[in-house]
Amino acid sequence: MPSKPMQSKSSRLLFLAAAAVSCLGAVCVAQNSSAEKPVLAKKPATASKSLTKDVILPVIVRDRRGAPVTNLTASNFTLTDNGHPQVIKSLTLAGNMPVQIGLLVDTSGGMARAMDAERAAAEKFVDLMLPADPASATSGNQMFLIHFDSEVELLQGFTGSRNKLQSNLQEMGPTSAAANVEGPETNDGDNGIGGPSRMRRSSPRLYDAIYLASDDMMKSKHGRKVLVIFSNGLDNGSKETFNEAVDAAERTHTVVYTIYFRGDERFSRRNILGNRGQGPVMGGPFPGGGYPGGGYPGGGYPGGGYPGRYPGGGYPGGGNGPRGRMPAAPIDGRRNLGQIATRTGGLAFAAGRDTELAKIYSQIASDLQDQYLLTYAPDQLKDDGIFHTIDLKVDKKGLTVNTPEGYFAPGSGAK
Repeated sequence: MPSKPMQSKSSRLLFLAAAAVSCLGAVCVAQNSSAEKPVLAKKPATASKSLTKDVILPVIVRDRRGAPVTNLTASNFTLTDNGHPQVIKSLTLAGNMPVQIGLLVDTSGGMARAMDAERAAAEKFVDLMLPADPASATSGNQMFLIHFDSEVELLQGFTGSRNKLQSNLQEMGPTSAAANVEGPETNDGDNGIGGPSRMRRSSPRLYDAIYLASDDMMKSKHGRKVLVIFSNGLDNGSKETFNEAVDAAERTHTVVYTIYFRGDERFSRRNILGNRGQGPVMGGPFPGGGYPGGGYPGGGYPGGGYPGRYPGGGYPGGGNGPRGRMPAAPIDGRRNLGQIATRTGGLAFAAGRDTELAKIYSQIASDLQDQYLLTYAPDQLKDDGIFHTIDLKVDKKGLTVNTPEGYFAPGSGAK
């Protein structure tokens, strides 16, 4: 079926307009006087101003077995924003509140052996999240579908129709550029291991896909926003860096769930050196074993994200975004996807076999039903575009808390 190519930065997607719902999603910054819609400034303010706004965090709490805990109140949590203690105004279960979901599927050659299982699992996920009859739907849930390899293509824009999404999933395959192995995308130079570059089918534009799904598709939406990514975690040829992609998700208040499947991984020179030298330092397995299917409760590594998260130094060699260069290191696709999930408040899963995909998608659907929304008004929020680091703790032993690492204040230069 015809598909719609997506271009990074220079050309934006035209996306379907939809009725706005209240700002209920990932780290929304909302005016108290409004119906809690995000009010992120489109341009940095010329002077810092104190703001009176609410921040709304998506929060998931799990016990030692990974089971969700849904009987907590605001009094069970303590919260700091950039190190300053905050007063929690409310804590509610999101439950049946509407959610906007983007499915991002790696269709490069290295993932081909899992594609049938991926289609089947994603179709069941669609069944769980969308009503059978969109004309009678009351949930307000919508989904879109992007696939990516050496190109990024939108197969289906936002829709509440199961049939449309499942039809596109059934027909989904490599993009035209990836399928044309004799084209310029696959034979235009050294692949880093001494031969013509037929590697791009195995090292797709993951970062471009995340950036475009966040910046082009999610920016106009309000409420809970989620991306679900099926990938081997590698990137080759993206115009956007790792940091630019994840920043786009953070600025649009989008939680990212990742599903790692090793596929037929091979490393190109770009993978070995890292995306433009600005990707995370990779290597080693997730600590702690983790969730059924390979994820991990709490969404993060000990200490929460990278050392020196800005403000206050940023990454090594950098300060406040854009973050500085990282040392070159081999990219571990699984850890790469784990960092994306950690920073945005999602969860990282790993499928050792394609038969595990259905269980993982079912777990993601369950997480969205068991999510809390925590609201507070930061005492030192200014219109300065600074990243605010969040530290949320629960007072009961044996529980882990999953929430985004932070948010950008208004004036962040959101496009």
